[in-house]
Amino acid sequence: MIADHDHDNSPKTGALVPVDRFHIPALILGKGITARQDQRLVSNIDMPPTLLSLIGAKLGHDMTKTLLPNQERALMQFDRNFGY
Repeated sequence: MIADHDHDNSPKTGALVPVDRFHIPALILGKGITARQDQRLVSNIDMPPTLLSLIGAKLGHDMTKTLLPNQERALMQFDRNFGY
């Protein structure tokens, strides 16, 4: 399960991409999944590689593996602006 960002996407904050409004929860449930909380900077595009890795496929940024801080990244779109 994964949430979406804040429902109000009007550009009234003054920031080109208000990163603090893009913090969203995700939850992976399943047999053999160890409970843990992950505070790394990741993006929705990291979910497919992560879920695929749980069935044996290896590709992309898999959140079940260690990422160095300089490997963390997220993609965001707000109004007409894009952030990386």
